[in-house]
Amino acid sequence: MTECERLISEGLFDKSFFEPEVRNDFLVDTTRKKVWAIEIDLLLQLDRVCKKYGLQYYLMFGSLLGSVRHHGFIPWDDDLDVCMPRKDYEELLKVGPDEFKDPYFFQIPETDKGFFYTFAKIRNSNTTAFLELFQYQRFNMGLMIDVMPMDVCSEEDVEENFRLIQKLTRENTTFMRMTNPNLSDADKIRVNEYPGGDPTERYYKIQKIARKHEYEAQTHEKRIVAVNTIYRTEKMILRATDLDQTIDCPFEQFSFPIPKG
Repeated sequence: MTECERLISEGLFDKSFFEPEVRNDFLVDTTRKKVWAIEIDLLLQLDRVCKKYGLQYYLMFGSLLGSVRHHGFIPWDDDLDVCMPRKDYEELLKVGPDEFKDPYFFQIPETDKGFFYTFAKIRNSNTTAFLELFQYQRFNMGLMIDVMPMDVCSEEDVEENFRLIQKLTRENTTFMRMTNPNLSDADKIRVNEYPGGDPTERYYKIQKIARKHEYEAQTHEKRIVAVNTIYRTEKMILRATDLDQTIDCPFEQFSFPIPKG
């Protein structure tokens, strides 16, 4: 039985959900529907754990936009992004390894040697969704959702902190490239320039920098997704008052929390 067949048998999805359809002039094929179903199931598992422990989370980035604009996935999107306040995220790090049982897997460096992303992923171990760049690195590569902490942001040193996190993240993602025998010339240069050192220590240093102002939460008006360095700094900064409360918003045939602001 495939994972999608299991989800149908458990009554989570009807067979009709997996039929191709056109949304916003874009063909959503069966393969994309299967990816969506697995990711929604992962999100429901996260929702279960967060409710059990009283933890706050909310959809962010493209998932937030999709929820508001499409009441589900953006038709041409294929991933789910979740953010949590740092204190809730830290609690999830404690309970996650025990709460997510096979086929679900809570992925952080402590649970998966060789995995050095700066934020957690929740994966379905009975599926496969590897990134070509890291396909030779030995860690769980099931379909996943990303779970990122939101940290207190200080206007005074945010740029310096973010640049340092970017530097350390680049070093760890370079480390994860080193097992790939088919690197581009640019990636070969990165690997040759790798400074060495323990990627686990870098991971903890990244978290420490991101948490730098967590005990000053009431005095800062901004929050930042410091551990996500894909976008420019200003793209990662949001007003704290927009994130304090959540409301439920439709997402496919379910509903999940989004920031009220």
